[in-house]
Amino acid sequence: MHKPTIFATACAWVAHAAQHGARFNLDLKAATAITFTLNAGGSSFAIPSKLEGTRQTQRVVHRLVRMQQLHLHRNDETHRLECYTEDGERVGRIQSKHTSWLMPLVPTVRIYVTAITGRTQRTQGVNIVLTRIAPAIKQLHARPSNAQTAASHATA
Repeated sequence: MHKPTIFATACAWVAHAAQHGARFNLDLKAATAITFTLNAGGSSFAIPSKLEGTRQTQRVVHRLVRMQQLHLHRNDETHRLECYTEDGERVGRIQSKHTSWLMPLVPTVRIYVTAITGRTQRTQGVNIVLTRIAPAIKQLHARPSNAQTAASHATA
């Protein structure tokens, strides 16, 4: 079992999200994510969430399948992260509360569909899971910051 790694990544994610301005209960979200990960039999920390803005994309939502990978794109007009299918069809957008901490982890983080909700209702939603959190945080910290890059150019 990879519990120590899952817990360590959860702690690293809480620190990362706080540093990047997340304004929700990070400890509660981390605990929920750990429970989700362990119940799913996962070997690495994963964060469950849901998409917003799927009402306008119901035709696409109806064709989604469980564990289908979605692709993140930044909308420069709205400064939001939007999810698209492999074919480039817009599905919805990441909840705004996640944008500040998730933006620096793109493109390393991965997103998969976990469920289509409201199957008996006219409008259906999309539950997702965010994966590759640990490698994304590690890669982010391995990159030189703009200040470090500017300082190295100034001394060269």
